[in-house]
Amino acid sequence: MPTRSKSPSTLTLTASAKDKPSDAQRRFNKLLGQLETLRERIAKRTRLLELELKPYAEVLAPAELEEELARRRLLLKLGEFWTESRYLKKGQRSQLRDYILEASDRLRPPSGAPDETPLIDLITTLSQDCKKEAGRRGLKNPTQEQLDAIDFMATQVDGKLLQQMDPSGFVFRMPPEDFVREYKRQVEILQARQAEAPATPPDNEETTARERQAERAANREAEREAARMEVREQTLSTLYKQLAKVLHPDLERDPARQTEKLRLMQKATEAYRNRDLATLLQLEVEHLRRDEGDVASLTKEKLHLYAEVLTEQVELLRAEYDTLVLQPRFECIAPYVMQYRSRMPNWTALARSARANTAAVEKSIELLSGSPTQARKELQETLYFFEVMEDYEVTRVHMEES
Repeated sequence: MPTRSKSPSTLTLTASAKDKPSDAQRRFNKLLGQLETLRERIAKRTRLLELELKPYAEVLAPAELEEELARRRLLLKLGEFWTESRYLKKGQRSQLRDYILEASDRLRPPSGAPDETPLIDLITTLSQDCKKEAGRRGLKNPTQEQLDAIDFMATQVDGKLLQQMDPSGFVFRMPPEDFVREYKRQVEILQARQAEAPATPPDNEETTARERQAERAANREAEREAARMEVREQTLSTLYKQLAKVLHPDLERDPARQTEKLRLMQKATEAYRNRDLATLLQLEVEHLRRDEGDVASLTKEKLHLYAEVLTEQVELLRAEYDTLVLQPRFECIAPYVMQYRSRMPNWTALARSARANTAAVEKSIELLSGSPTQARKELQETLYFFEVMEDYEVTRVHMEES
């Protein structure tokens, strides 16, 4: 007979006093227990995360916004020095450019940020300059044709289109003007092929054996997943139809029983809509225990079939629990929650740190906007700090590799 554990929401099956539980019953009970535990953990974790949204929005978010905006103003100020080459020694212009690009990669888009166009334009200009410098490397006295070719490579070469071209046409360390001529020639070839291509592309006879094998494996996995989905849908549909026959309130004359069955039918309909097999099983076993006193229909084949679907639901709930903090509504607090795994973040301490960072950035902007002596000193200290951090990162990578 089915029995309930101490928790009113946990359903288990047991054999009679004379018989031991079968393997199917033990597996069924274990999966139901895992499902119930995961649901409780997800609900608890969700409540904890929801409680953290308010202190984040009230305490840290304003301080975080001020810090992000200050960092943007600092990069724009440094961009002025790069554009005008003010107070920069030989080779430091490239160093300042690299610093601004690297710092811009660490920026986060805060809500309420002002117009980002000036910063985007600065980053675009710096990125193009970086490409031009790479193209000029190795050319002692570049001609105007070479400089024009380098400019074309930095601003107009399409990386995705380049991957479709014949690599044999490009030679290692070929002159930039030759590269541009070959690039334009192959662009014309690709455009001509595209214009002549039929509406439906023919079968690709050059597909490699590895690609065909990967495609067959993907097709087999898709077929298996489709079969699993079909079994799951059939199981849920069959179980829901069986419950609808015995729980439909129109079949009951007693008003009290009719009200109870209406409640159970609504619960079954909601569970079917949510593809919740555990709740449907709970309703079926409760019906069998109350009205028929027999659970023989939930043994062997039926239990095995239900267990397969329950296993998938357990895996889905585990994945949901592991990625709960990555849901869109929690994305603002996700970096901090993932950093402090064993406890929730101290938003007050984080806001204090953000305000201290903002003050340091504002002080740097003030010095860069001050007298030439102050601006030169602050600029040199910024570049020195960047150089030290670069050396530290190279050392760390070498230690990890060794």
